[in-house]
Amino acid sequence: SNPGQQAHRVVWRVPQPNGRPPVELSASGQGTTASEAQAAAWESLYLQAAVKQKSLQASAAEAAKQQREDELQQQLRDAAAGRQQQLENAMSVLSSEAAGELAAKHNAVVQRLRIATHDEVVAHQAGYYCTLHWSWEDPNG
Repeated sequence: SNPGQQAHRVVWRVPQPNGRPPVELSASGQGTTASEAQAAAWESLYLQAAVKQKSLQASAAEAAKQQREDELQQQLRDAAAGRQQQLENAMSVLSSEAAGELAAKHNAVVQRLRIATHDEVVAHQAGYYCTLHWSWEDPNG
């Protein structure tokens, strides 16, 4: 640095996709005042960026897209976990009285509409899990 000269350095980091380290552009400028040095540094950085504009834009766009996709995937995972928790909570709060009432309503419907039923019951962490299959007793409905 010359006596009476001011120096300024700027660094720009452009994010990259796939966890790669950012591209770093840096430039220095000198001038008789701090603002001249800063302006010279920014001008130099601008000229570097102009040469690499397309690749920097593509990298930044890809990094932003990947971040949005990662956030979306996390939202989907969180929503699935929330639905699973709701399901487990709902399955565990059915009282024996409510189960009996549900069974009575089920039996009334299948008898009135002549529906053949088959259920598959398996133990579940919240109690039991039942898959119910209905088919018409009369093929014509």
